[in-house]
Amino acid sequence: AQEEKLESTIRVSVESAKKSHKIDLTHMQLDEIPTKLYAVIGLTSMDLSHNNISTIDKQIKHLTSLKTLDLSNNKIQKIPQEIRYCTELETLNISNNNLSSLPACLYNMPNLKKVNLTGNPNLDLPAGCSNIHSLRKYLATVFEKEQQEKNEQERQKEEEKKMERRERIEQNRSKRQDRLSKSKYDTLYRFSKVNKYTPDSVISGMMDA
Repeated sequence: AQEEKLESTIRVSVESAKKSHKIDLTHMQLDEIPTKLYAVIGLTSMDLSHNNISTIDKQIKHLTSLKTLDLSNNKIQKIPQEIRYCTELETLNISNNNLSSLPACLYNMPNLKKVNLTGNPNLDLPAGCSNIHSLRKYLATVFEKEQQEKNEQERQKEEEKKMERRERIEQNRSKRQDRLSKSKYDTLYRFSKVNKYTPDSVISGMMDA
């Protein structure tokens, strides 16, 4: 009965949001963000604070009109990189959660003006990142570092591919050489059979030639 009531509330909220473009599902004991919310076109405000939500699905990328997102007082551990598609987002409240890191893409979200990250004990931010400007600066550094690491990983992969190609070429060359040597030996062996006076030492000498 409780699940049916919750489902009914979500359904009514979604229908209402189609006109108001706002969702308010606070204190609903939600364990996740209802997937139906990601399909609401033109949603500008979503308040899911005071629940038990632990993850933000990658489908958040579909909420491109979202301006205000309140996920405070949940159990969220990570913000997905896909939030960068919420280009209209102005206010993000994700205080009192279990965040341990932030996606560097936050620094490049053009309209983001206010971010509340307080109450995340595992989130290690440098002193002075209390406002959006200092946070952007810090995340820009993080983003640059991530890009450098990504480029280095790609470079290493490319080097590994080159080494594998060289090894295959060398193996093929060795196989061809073995086949040629065997063919040459077979020819000389047949020649020795026809010319019985040809000793093995002569064959060996001809092989070395």
